[in-house]
Amino acid sequence: MPITWTISHTERLVSARGKGPVKIADFEAYFDNIVVSGAATYRKYFDSSDIEPQLSDTDLMSLGARVSAYAELGRAGAMAIVVSSQAGYELAARYTNLARGERAARIFWEADKARQWLEAQPAVN
Repeated sequence: MPITWTISHTERLVSARGKGPVKIADFEAYFDNIVVSGAATYRKYFDSSDIEPQLSDTDLMSLGARVSAYAELGRAGAMAIVVSSQAGYELAARYTNLARGERAARIFWEADKARQWLEAQPAVN
């Protein structure tokens, strides 16, 4: 599985990690599972440092639209994305600009800093 994740209902946290080639269908499955599991308002930690994104500009726009539509269902929790390359940073920045909505979102080069920031973010009900 290119994207693996866990959902902690107790902590109201989604932790995900991507590895290897990741396509739009992988992101769609991840996003859909979060919504179906009732975790859309949870804080989200996504480690993308080991992914090889296989996304076109159209794919990225589609993902942004999907997440924006989910936001219409209720406020989304804060999101921290970990990157390891400039290309990864640029992709994450484009995604967060398209999908931000009313949520706090930040991109980090270090996993520890991402987790610290995310833990400091208020829970969304």
